[in-house]
Amino acid sequence: MLPRMLPTLILGTLAIACASGSFRHNYHPGGVRVEYVPGGGEHGTLRGVVHLIDRYGRFDEALVILQCSCIEGTRETRTTPAGIYRFTNLPPGSYTVQVLAATSERTQVATVEAGDTVYIDFTLNLSQDQMRTVT
Repeated sequence: MLPRMLPTLILGTLAIACASGSFRHNYHPGGVRVEYVPGGGEHGTLRGVVHLIDRYGRFDEALVILQCSCIEGTRETRTTPAGIYRFTNLPPGSYTVQVLAATSERTQVATVEAGDTVYIDFTLNLSQDQMRTVT
């Protein structure tokens, strides 16, 4: 009996959390998704995945550059083997996220507010020749 009730219980809990405003889930143009959980602190997080359109995979070691007038200089990171990048402890502001991989470059802008986790995924279209250059 319990295994049959588990999906209903989970969906009911999520519905209550969303209806009460204790969990915010917003989608924005350009593939930007924002989650807010109360008590998330004064800073936010920006994270995402760099996808490859040709190989249905992820791009390892892409350079991700973060810029905002709210931080001094720029922050940089490389994607993991799964194509994941993450910037934490970000003050509220409007951020420009740039991904550089082989000869491909993509840029998106997103606003991070206190307690937000902003997700920005990028899709790159790299040819086989470009992939050979990078690997």
